[in-house]
Amino acid sequence: MTFKNIVARFGSEQANTSPMVVIMQSDGVFLSEKGQLKVSNCDITANNWQKALEQLLQPNATKGQSVNVVIGSDLYHTYQIDTPRIPKSEWPQALPFLLKDVISERVTEIVADGLELPSLNKTTAYVIQKSWLLQLRGVLEKLGLELAQVIPEELFWARAQKESHSAVLLQRSRFHHYRVSAFVEQLPIFHRTIRSVSGPVIQDETIGLDVDSLALELQRSLDYLSSQLKTGGVHALQVCCDEESETQLAEALTARLNVKVMPLVSERTGWSGALLAQIASEQLEGPAVNLYPSYLKPKQEHFTLARVASVMALTVTAAVAVYGYLSVSTAQLESELAHSESRADSLHDELSQQKSALESHRPSPVKVAAVERLKQETAAKKDALDAVDDYDKEQQVGYSSVMNSLATLGRNDISIQHIYLDKSNIDISGLARNASVIPNWVGQFKQEQSLVGRTFKTLKIGRNTNDVVTFELRTSPENRSLDTVVNAGEKVDATQVLEAQQ
Repeated sequence: MTFKNIVARFGSEQANTSPMVVIMQSDGVFLSEKGQLKVSNCDITANNWQKALEQLLQPNATKGQSVNVVIGSDLYHTYQIDTPRIPKSEWPQALPFLLKDVISERVTEIVADGLELPSLNKTTAYVIQKSWLLQLRGVLEKLGLELAQVIPEELFWARAQKESHSAVLLQRSRFHHYRVSAFVEQLPIFHRTIRSVSGPVIQDETIGLDVDSLALELQRSLDYLSSQLKTGGVHALQVCCDEESETQLAEALTARLNVKVMPLVSERTGWSGALLAQIASEQLEGPAVNLYPSYLKPKQEHFTLARVASVMALTVTAAVAVYGYLSVSTAQLESELAHSESRADSLHDELSQQKSALESHRPSPVKVAAVERLKQETAAKKDALDAVDDYDKEQQVGYSSVMNSLATLGRNDISIQHIYLDKSNIDISGLARNASVIPNWVGQFKQEQSLVGRTFKTLKIGRNTNDVVTFELRTSPENRSLDTVVNAGEKVDATQVLEAQQ
């Protein structure tokens, strides 16, 4: 959870209820909720609006609920000035200084906001007393409510004109003067308070001379508006006046003016403040003017003493729980650690014993050298035995079979003079009747088992001094002579061959 979420969780205690709408007029206070038609009111006596407001809100208020206050024309002043060339967001702080030449109060004693008029390059500045605004906020805070907006009433009278592009309204609340207001595109562009005529002008269904005076003042205002409005003259006038019959007033004024006069709401019951409360509750979003700027709103204390105490209590509880859990876990881990250390010590002792036993069984270098010498001596004797064995095998095989085979193949045209034999070689030399009999004689070796597979690499044929054909058959290179005896062979003459044959 992020810090912003924590602040939002502990900082918002506002109930999930609809915002309330409070109408503050000179005759009374009216209360409604957003989207509801029910309106309750409380009259103001002895100019004690704080008491009336508190009496009205106390049984209906929910702690943390926001309140939107709509103030009557007697609680604010308006001034028409050139549109300031500064951002709209800076108007609440800049307008008091721009109005200092036309107001009698100090700049720090007022709160102002402005509404830019359409197509006129002019702005209507709304001004209220800062002290009154702070008193209003104090009453609401006392009840646990939050002041959201402070809006002039004429902005909602303008929104009552839903269909017409431009309209003129004659409005009067109890104990107050008649007021003429003009609206274009649901924005107030003109207002005038008629102080020369006291209402009501129609009493007990009788029409007095005051109607003529009122009609005269209205005609002046209509003529002025006709000259100022670019859309043409004014053709209709609506009336919403307390304490008199609006139908009779409309008929009387229609007879005296050159425009059609009609009630704002047909068959209206209750005071105009109640009607204004219904209009405001239905169209509360997006007012163009707010006389309760953000710089006057109290800084919300996200961490009050009670919240801090609650958080501290939760923190301590969580810390104790974590400490207990960690203590138990630590005790278990310490027990396991002690057991592991004991096991490690026993294994270490066992390892030491095994090392000692290993040292006692480790042979000395002298013995190892002696064993190595014995191995070498044994290997040498084994090689000697293998050689003797090979010799024995050779002796077992012997050369008698070879000699017998040569004797078997004896011919009258071949005479063997010398034979050299060893394990793998046989070299033969002798005399032949002619050279052609030698290959035939060698081919007969295949018939004898002792001579099969013996091949000769060289064959020399020549003649001796007696012109007799001589031959030499060799299985090895010619670096060896048949006239000598080598290590592994014997020199055999023809006499031995004949003896073997016998």
